[in-house]
Amino acid sequence: MHAHRDTAALRPGLPVVQIGMDTPQVTPALLGGVAATLAHAEAVVGPATDGGWWVLGLRHPERANALAHVPMSRPDTAVLTRRAVCAGGADPAGAPVLSDVDTMADAATVADTAPDTRFAAALNRIRTAESGTAAPAPDGAAAAPRRRP
Repeated sequence: MHAHRDTAALRPGLPVVQIGMDTPQVTPALLGGVAATLAHAEAVVGPATDGGWWVLGLRHPERANALAHVPMSRPDTAVLTRRAVCAGGADPAGAPVLSDVDTMADAATVADTAPDTRFAAALNRIRTAESGTAAPAPDGAAAAPRRRP
């Protein structure tokens, strides 16, 4: 709510799109789709698999005031957000469902669905380091074996 209100105060009359930081599979194309949807919809809510949302776009950011009592980080946050946006006078459009990364199991799922991302490469390096084997070096350079203390 505050992100929308603060942005609206700085840039009145412009839509605001807020995304979650724990959704690494967000792409410029997905954000472009949300922005394009806001050209004809009052709001966009992109649900996350855990029940929250990964994106909330409002053509009129002052409508975020309707979210004041919506609890975050719950299995029903996206549903409650949609209801609040509707109660505030907007009929939100949807966006694709994405997965938040809250646990290592979530990270593995996201990396598996987006294997060519920097996120997947970073997770692979972590997994390799934890297993005690040499991690792949960037740009094809030779990697030194990892030593365990």
